[in-house]
Amino acid sequence: MLGLTSLWPWVLALLLGLQLSCAQASPQSTTQTTRVAVAANLRMAMDQLYPAFQAKHPSARIDFVFGSTGNFTRQILQGAPFSLLIAADERSVEVIGQAQQKAGRPTRAAAYAQGQLSLVSVKRLGLPAQATAEQIIRASRRTAIANPETAPYGRAAQQWLSRSGLSLTSQQLAIGENIGQAAQFLLTGSVEAALLARSLTSHPTIQDCCLVIHLPKEGLDPIRQAMILLQPTNPTANAFFDFMMSDQATPILQSFGYQRP
Repeated sequence: MLGLTSLWPWVLALLLGLQLSCAQASPQSTTQTTRVAVAANLRMAMDQLYPAFQAKHPSARIDFVFGSTGNFTRQILQGAPFSLLIAADERSVEVIGQAQQKAGRPTRAAAYAQGQLSLVSVKRLGLPAQATAEQIIRASRRTAIANPETAPYGRAAQQWLSRSGLSLTSQQLAIGENIGQAAQFLLTGSVEAALLARSLTSHPTIQDCCLVIHLPKEGLDPIRQAMILLQPTNPTANAFFDFMMSDQATPILQSFGYQRP
């Protein structure tokens, strides 16, 4: 098992549905806190994006809730009180946008990044350093992916496995509710490999304990990530939407392996 005690705080931060308040107003403050739903692949990047945003908007208060895009989409369509959804795909944003238009509500949406899939594995598989991603999967007893039904990176992982000719049984495949839980399976020793968002692989723990292969984008559907404003009258949500599209956010996103679409 991989250093469970030291890993546990980071693992917990990646779990589905965990609300992480990057900034909270004090009990005496009258500043309204804005709730933003964020795809789990952005968990680490948001630790740098939010401080950069708040440097220009010091009075803004945002509670970020990290989870799978599919689950957030379902919750929003059922009336969940989020002001902004920062998703891991475009399809979910289109579905929500269509629902908003039918309800006569204004819609503002944009694609902000294109992600990449990476294979992460433990170093104890006994394979040569030049082993391919396919060889690593075959040598691993179990491989973790996010749920393809709710997580865009899970769909990308499923597509890569299929196009690589890798057919894994249910005993060989561990399904996480989101990309964060897939990482949890790897870091706690439940699996020997995981197909994760590249943005999560820069964490020092993964760099120290694991092998990382960034998978080629050729032959795979692009992982285009979009966001949609859900409360157009919320000034903080509007400001963060603009920030995510700004030149200031670009180098931060690029440092985590994202590209602008």
